[in-house]
Amino acid sequence: MDWLLNLPESLEERFWAEMETWEREQKMPYVTSWERIGERRGQEVGERIGEQRGERRALQNVILENLTFDHGEVPADLAEAVWAINDPERLRVLQRASVRAESLEAFRKQLGA
Repeated sequence: MDWLLNLPESLEERFWAEMETWEREQKMPYVTSWERIGERRGQEVGERIGEQRGERRALQNVILENLTFDHGEVPADLAEAVWAINDPERLRVLQRASVRAESLEAFRKQLGA
């Protein structure tokens, strides 16, 4: 709207005051096209971040399950080190290493912790 109609300051203030009154009466907020586009882009970014977090959590869980299955309880510091890794590619490498690790100490060396 701002691009289509450039109002003098006094009319612009009146327009926004009337718009606010109308929004309250209609119980629906006025959302500009820019806000809608920003909201949609924000949702898309949020979905991608959520997918990445889900993938990381799944990989971290598999690593710790593999280690627990083969070597018993995983020490807290080692588990925390796995949880601290955010790079999915690094986690994929560690997932394979967790299957091949001869011991928790051998895995710890792979992890660099």
